Amino acid sequence: MVLNHASLPSSGLQEATRRLCGMAQGMAALVEADLVERSLRTAKAPAEIRSAAGWSLFDGYQGLRQAGLRDEYRFLLRLTSKTPLLADVTDDIKSRFLACEARECETRTLAADEGEPLVLCAVNHGIALSFPSEPIWDRDHFAVRFDELLPNGKFDEAEEVVDNLARPRHAAPILRRHRRVVSRRCSSGVEMWACRRELYPHLLFGPEVEVHVARLDTGLLSVVMNRLAQLNEATGNWESGPAPAWPCKVTPESQKTMANRRLGQARIFPSVAGARKVFEWHARFGTGGRIHLRFEAEDRIVEVGYIGTHLPL
Repeated sequence: MVLNHASLPSSGLQEATRRLCGMAQGMAALVEADLVERSLRTAKAPAEIRSAAGWSLFDGYQGLRQAGLRDEYRFLLRLTSKTPLLADVTDDIKSRFLACEARECETRTLAADEGEPLVLCAVNHGIALSFPSEPIWDRDHFAVRFDELLPNGKFDEAEEVVDNLARPRHAAPILRRHRRVVSRRCSSGVEMWACRRELYPHLLFGPEVEVHVARLDTGLLSVVMNRLAQLNEATGNWESGPAPAWPCKVTPESQKTMANRRLGQARIFPSVAGARKVFEWHARFGTGGRIHLRFEAEDRIVEVGYIGTHLPL
């Protein structure tokens, strides 16, 4: 995550603090989803980043504390600060960045110093963090244009679309875009399993699911991934009640099935915690396919224990 210095508002500290609160909440959502590291990259230290009104970014942090917004205040303080911009970046990213010069963002001309953070986002797939001080910064993405020096000594005009977060609502579309990119890279169940935490951060998976998805027919892979995405989103939105608001049909087995010892045993699988658990509830996919799961309302946990053909009846 990279601070967009060009977005610093000229408003007073109180207004800036409210905006900073929304940014912190959106950043926390990205961190919780394991999309980004718990770090913030800036051109200067927070106490040295000043707006036209005279307040510093550090003043904004303190404003959160004084306003009683302690969760947001603690979140920002616990972020690892990466200053200057190129701290800890790889040599290839550094080389490309140094060969680039910012031109504009959409219709806004960028000065070199304020454009550098956005260029870094463009060449390093970073997420810009902006105060919604102008309509252009109050969006979940925008295009950054820059000149890039090529090995032959000539400049080339380049353009990259950069993810941007200014409010909590911007986190969801950023996450959806990222998961679409990751899912397109998955051409087998093995690859899906390797990416499961990025794709489905709100779901737990029992250890045997790795074997189940490896056996999936490639023609069913996208169907299963779409169903898991629905279950993941419902789990992420689960705030109260005995179960998530499922967007698809999720039902338990019949009493007759579970009363049969052999059939009941067929619904027991290892849990991620180690013990064997009953995964009685299930969602459907394809023709006869089942995703068996269990959930705990107290901790709002949803765990998948089986993915495959219909279990015996």
